[in-house]
Amino acid sequence: MKEYDVLVVGGGFSGTAAAIRAARGGATVLLVEQANCLGGAATNSLVNPFMEWHTKIDGVDFALCRGIKV
Repeated sequence: MKEYDVLVVGGGFSGTAAAIRAARGGATVLLVEQANCLGGAATNSLVNPFMEWHTKIDGVDFALCRGIKV
């Protein structure tokens, strides 16, 4: 039986990010998702957040979402 350092249950935004970060940190990771794709409700049900992707802090534009660095 294969063993893993980290088990992530749920492949939504947070689960996918957690699995990627753990793997990049050197852990062996198993990501378990019940649906046929990653992305959670945003992907499977087309429920996307209704918010801005940037804001201003002290008059300076600040990105709230920058994606995953390769």
